[in-house]
Amino acid sequence: MATTPPSTPTKSLKAVVSLASPAVCDESLKTNSKQTSQVNIKDISEKTSGDDVLVSKEVTLVTKEIAQVSKEVVVSVHEVAVSVECEAKASVYPTPPASPVLQAEKVKHVSSTQLVVQDVQRKALYEATPKKTLLSAELITIRLNITKWLCGNKKANGQPCRWWSELKSESRRTEIRNLILKLSLVEVNSTAFDLALEELAQSYSCYHHNKGPLLEYRVTEWKNLLVPVTGTENQLRAVLWSISTCCVTCGKGIGGQRVQNCRKTSRLILDNKGTIEYHEYLLRVWDVNTRCNDHSSLRDETRVKEMVDRIKKIVSFSTESPCMLKEIEYYWPRTRTTTAFEAIHQWKDPTGENDPLKVLKYQVQTQLKGAEFDDGIVYIYEVDGNPGLLKIGYTGRTLESRRAWMEFECNRDCRILYYSKVPNAKRTEALCHADLHECRVQVACDGCIKNHNEWFRVSSLEAQAVLDKWATWMKSHPYETRSLRTGDQGYLKDSIKLKDMAKFKKDPMGAGA
Repeated sequence: MATTPPSTPTKSLKAVVSLASPAVCDESLKTNSKQTSQVNIKDISEKTSGDDVLVSKEVTLVTKEIAQVSKEVVVSVHEVAVSVECEAKASVYPTPPASPVLQAEKVKHVSSTQLVVQDVQRKALYEATPKKTLLSAELITIRLNITKWLCGNKKANGQPCRWWSELKSESRRTEIRNLILKLSLVEVNSTAFDLALEELAQSYSCYHHNKGPLLEYRVTEWKNLLVPVTGTENQLRAVLWSISTCCVTCGKGIGGQRVQNCRKTSRLILDNKGTIEYHEYLLRVWDVNTRCNDHSSLRDETRVKEMVDRIKKIVSFSTESPCMLKEIEYYWPRTRTTTAFEAIHQWKDPTGENDPLKVLKYQVQTQLKGAEFDDGIVYIYEVDGNPGLLKIGYTGRTLESRRAWMEFECNRDCRILYYSKVPNAKRTEALCHADLHECRVQVACDGCIKNHNEWFRVSSLEAQAVLDKWATWMKSHPYETRSLRTGDQGYLKDSIKLKDMAKFKKDPMGAGA
């Protein structure tokens, strides 16, 4: 009987532990365990010569031992990996301190009646809070009729201005569109809305109508178009705020004094002081001053009654009874204005040019046309209440008739300081204006309701020197006349050189040759 050989000692198991993660460790140990088991079984089978039961039992026993050891190693390695991973996390994220134990808050008991009262109070507060009202840019554009790109402001005769040259540039139109957008973002009942509207009105108006009373009238008119008229003063203003220097009967000029009387009377009515009888009395004063001297004796009682009825619906009258003994036609004294102009602004050339030499060069080299061929008088005058301001203008009529007309229109006494009879008087005036470009200002007149653009902050001696210089140059006949199909035009002679404009401005007679 063959002797059973001794069994081969079991090889020690070596487990490679990967601390990357427990799952990786498990997989590695299972692989090593399987390989070790296969090696031991193969060795035992090769050394066993036959199908012996003892050998088979021994192999089975060894296999079970290997499986048991593998399980123990897997569990051990898994615990090590988890422990290492927890330590790594603990080093990166420190454990926060324990939160303090919160004490239970005491809940106040609120009755159902109190809840109802609070709800009513919140609702009343919400309804009392003013709601913001905004206007779209499209609505503003349509209501103000801005798409036509015409000034449209009312002239002194009540007709709309058709001036458009300043609005044809794309940069100006872009500026106006941006101002419309700015206005659309402002609440209509705020002060910011009024300021934005005035800025838009000024930008859209031509340089004849972008200052003073004319601008004020436009802003009032535009606001009435955009926002329903509210408030006592605004409603009264809508009734009274008309603009015209023409007689309501015949259309002739009513003069600066009557225009000023209408404005002063309107302000008294806007103050809303006195009885209904007093307001009716003031409306008759206002009505008389809307007529020229030839028709001042006429009375339009129907017109006055209609305005009284409209005002009754707006205001509550007081018991005060100011004096009403003066005759209506002589309520306001007939005096000349001696106060300063309402507004004075630095002049901006309509072309946008700010260089004085370029402005002068343009006037010198531009062809003479039409009325620029006519002779006339270039004059300098001043008015009371505005020291340091001088007016430089021209007329094709007599000097006396021109002065009388200005005094009637503006209601100011004019003192002529200097004048000169010259050929091409209108162009001579333009050259004087260009020479003094940096001193030029625009003033708002409350008599003729116009903006005057021919005033200068300059001394009388300097103004006289400038006038003499260009009058002398114009008398040298620097332009030659050419007959064209469109009419005669005056062209600057070729002998006149304009390369050095600074030198030419100083001495046109010497530098221009």
